[in-house]
Amino acid sequence: MATCRGTAVNRLCLTCCLTIVDDGNLRILDGQRNTVWSTNIRLQSNKTTAKLTDTGDFCLNDNISGMILWESFDYPSNSLLPGMKLGTNGKTQGKHLMTSWESDNDPTPGNFVVGLSAERPPQVFTWNGSKPHWRGGPWDGGKFIGIPEQDPGYSELINLVPENSQGGGYLTINDFDSSDFRWLHLQPNGAFQMIYFGNDNKIAWEEPNETCDVYGVCGAFAICTNNKSPKCDCLKGFVPESNEEWGNSNWTRGCVRRSELLCEKNQSSLASGKTKPDYFQVIRGVKLPDHYLYFPYKDPDGCKHWCMENCSCKAYAFVTGIYCMAWTEDLIDIEQFSFGGEDLYLRLSHSESGKSMFLLRSNIHFFMFLQVFFPYISLTRFYR
Repeated sequence: MATCRGTAVNRLCLTCCLTIVDDGNLRILDGQRNTVWSTNIRLQSNKTTAKLTDTGDFCLNDNISGMILWESFDYPSNSLLPGMKLGTNGKTQGKHLMTSWESDNDPTPGNFVVGLSAERPPQVFTWNGSKPHWRGGPWDGGKFIGIPEQDPGYSELINLVPENSQGGGYLTINDFDSSDFRWLHLQPNGAFQMIYFGNDNKIAWEEPNETCDVYGVCGAFAICTNNKSPKCDCLKGFVPESNEEWGNSNWTRGCVRRSELLCEKNQSSLASGKTKPDYFQVIRGVKLPDHYLYFPYKDPDGCKHWCMENCSCKAYAFVTGIYCMAWTEDLIDIEQFSFGGEDLYLRLSHSESGKSMFLLRSNIHFFMFLQVFFPYISLTRFYR
């Protein structure tokens, strides 16, 4: 049973029983009548009834008022079915999360958790412990914009209900008929899936599915592309934090800015008027980075103006259904999509104008060549 997953599964549970005890709570008792699990809620009356509904929700009801006192759908386990909620309750701030099993045969809570972030607009995340493992991008009113492989019925199937202006809300699956029944499932290895009901349980989509889907695989100020090698590139205007590590495909330290922004220079440089202003370079069709700020500007020019006037602003985007998004922290978890995606406007020094990403790749390849060439020359001279 999903609600007693926190207790170790062993042979003793073969003698367990589920009952309603004198105070009206549900309780699972072992063979020695010890409590294994309980709903443990305060009740005004002990006149309660437990019922398994047609939707699969197991409820504890008050016999007098008919009110639901406790329901299993508040604890999604590793699957989210129609009628369940995933996210944050705006009134209680309680969180409804999906939690993986330890293995396919062991329902003990595993390492992976799926939930919604508290920001506005919210994102869907898979966490490995406390670390982000995968990110679906923000909700645009009909879909999470970081899941490009969605099928045509995706926006009709999933609904996100906002709870308050601070970002609280919950995700639900619309109640389709049995011929089109789908649900969300979290595998023990952290794979987050949408599954069609049927004999073969067809997987509609799965995340992460490729190397670049994993959170932050290329580090800060870098972009990941699945269908190329190497998969990671520094963004235009940025160079690897460590050329040696980058050349060895260790991208975790990411990239750093190559040319200082105009607004970062000292006042004398600004007063001279000899330097040209910063500009925005568009990067098309990408998964937008994490850690964004939201502004209710309803036109792209207002969004661009805010970013240009704030030196801490590193990039902005204007997304249909979301409006203005801006980034003041390191740009992390950017993925180049082969289709779909959004446009990111990256702030750069004017000195970067006209430079190509391919120049950076050439520099890295040249560095790797030197690592091989000079040891070869030394060995040749030694053996002469």
